Amino acid sequence: MNYLLIPKELKPIAEKVEARQRISDADALALYRSNDLNALGMIANVVRERKNSNYATYSQSLHQLFQYLRPLLPILRFRREEARCTRL
Repeated sequence: MNYLLIPKELKPIAEKVEARQRISDADALALYRSNDLNALGMIANVVRERKNSNYATYSQSLHQLFQYLRPLLPILRFRREEARCTRL
């Protein structure tokens, strides 16, 4: 891990994570209060790669997709009817 990109208040936590040591409650609060998303992502990536190697899995629920597309259904139906009329 590149410690140059991690702020000094998070360096001890990053070293603990890389050394496979448990973080304390105070360390967890420091991570929670931190605004540096790059540093948090780098620390989390160490744990993720240790657990899953370099693989990432994404899943998407079809129910969520339907809920997203549901408001568009009347528009899509209208366009389908419009396309039928123009073909004749």
